[in-house]
Amino acid sequence: MRLLLLTALLALPAVASANKSIYFTSPSDNIFCLGDSRLEYGKDGWWGVTCEIRDYRENIQPPQKHPSEEECPLDWGGSFSLEPTGRTVVDCRGDTDSIENSPKLAYGKTVYGKGWQCTSRQDGVLCKNRSGHGFHINRIRQQLF
Repeated sequence: MRLLLLTALLALPAVASANKSIYFTSPSDNIFCLGDSRLEYGKDGWWGVTCEIRDYRENIQPPQKHPSEEECPLDWGGSFSLEPTGRTVVDCRGDTDSIENSPKLAYGKTVYGKGWQCTSRQDGVLCKNRSGHGFHINRIRQQLF
């Protein structure tokens, strides 16, 4: 029984605990996600998930208004954030949250956070929140719903 429990714990696809953020990459390593972040925001945390695409063709559906250079002097169109309620936000960012050697979330597996969930699929990563909003992103197309 102990061996079975230890094996199950070692097979967890993402790091998650009361004191740590949840993070993972897609099997292709092209998408990195960080959720329920306690690292940057202290013990109160930020509840939600942000996924960024490393190599992509900007094709956001439905089309989103691209911010002006003044509104967003950094990169836009490759990072998407979702809180436990509300719609997806296309992030303006100049850095990455990526954590080296992040665990891979196998195709068909799902990670659950505080009011959101993400599933790794062969056609990208699908994340949604308790309000039914979310995103499905991959190298070719980024769909918001």
